[in-house]
Amino acid sequence: MRARRADIVVVGAGVVGACAALALARLGAEVMVLERRAPGAKAPTAGVLGEDLRTLALSPASIALLEELGVDEADWAAAGCAYSAMEVWDAEGTGSLRFTAQEVGVSELGRLVPHHPLAFALWQTLALEGITCITGASVTGMEARGSRTTVRLDDGSEVEAALVVAADGGESRVRDLAGIELSVEDTGQRAMATLAELERPHGDTAWQRFLPTGPLAFLPLPDRHGRHRVSVVWSLDTERAIAIEALDDAGFAAALGTAMEGRFGAVLAVDRRVGFPLRQSHAETYRAPGVVLVGDAAHVLHPLAGQGMNLGLQDVRVLRDELRRPLSGLGRNLLGDPDLLYHYERIRRGENAIMLRTMDALKRLFAAEDPGVRWLRNEGLRWVGDAGVVKRILLRQAMGLDSTAGEPA
Repeated sequence: MRARRADIVVVGAGVVGACAALALARLGAEVMVLERRAPGAKAPTAGVLGEDLRTLALSPASIALLEELGVDEADWAAAGCAYSAMEVWDAEGTGSLRFTAQEVGVSELGRLVPHHPLAFALWQTLALEGITCITGASVTGMEARGSRTTVRLDDGSEVEAALVVAADGGESRVRDLAGIELSVEDTGQRAMATLAELERPHGDTAWQRFLPTGPLAFLPLPDRHGRHRVSVVWSLDTERAIAIEALDDAGFAAALGTAMEGRFGAVLAVDRRVGFPLRQSHAETYRAPGVVLVGDAAHVLHPLAGQGMNLGLQDVRVLRDELRRPLSGLGRNLLGDPDLLYHYERIRRGENAIMLRTMDALKRLFAAEDPGVRWLRNEGLRWVGDAGVVKRILLRQAMGLDSTAGEPA
């Protein structure tokens, strides 16, 4: 059977993979996408209180990239909610910190978007762009031969390209086949994601309370039928998380309200819970002959800052900018040369490593029980809140406004 050919093959058509395919196709590359399961009309993690239990916190930089790629906002934005403020506070003290969009002169800090409407909109955009998408087959092998790399699928077919973009998630098969090592840290925690309805409004604010057992976030969603809705992400030590997951809806709602100090009145309803173990991981390199990693295939982040998807989309932006020149000239056969991808790796691995270390430090800091450490972190929150310049720098970085990622095309 003759192998199908393309300039670039993207393995994985989640949000990051689909954006990578669109971005590179816009540069004139012939792009092919491999995806085991095309998104259907209904999310596999659909709930009864919303479109999807899984939500994404998109930064302004990520939203700008989607706009550049021509993803119709009407297809996904209505299901989400813009937030104009973010507030964090320490459960073991009085320290708190509030960020507002007004402080950096923007209308919003970002948007909370259910995963599935965005993923489905991207899949439709791939079709409109005429990008070939192969579904229902998994990668079983890969071999670099000169300037081309052949990907073998479990249906016996083969796909050949100058470059394979691994966007197939934290358990990346492509990364493993490329022989790229992965550093993994087990956090000893488990996260639960769900939706909840509250007695009081969320005020278009992302709320996060740091408990000794892990952070709890209430992320704003649009009201529905007069009910105030939030996406909930609750990280706990594994044993405690399993016990709380086992509670019935009434028990879980009560535990949730207590953990959030009753700040929003009663928790009126909760959806089914999706639990998953928490780990952080980082690939030792982002490139190999004929292969480059993006998104979770390269790095998996603790969800406490909600930045995982934004880091993946920044990967896409930088990769696009680094491949712009070879795709505009005679360098298409060199796309898989690791030397060509050196600058991409240097920029993105460095920025992602900083974020991974920061998340690990924050987790350890807020889990510390020493009274002196508790006092210092509360004073630190107050100091950042009072230091306008430091606060604005942190806020701009969280929004993706000060990344070294390339400028919009």
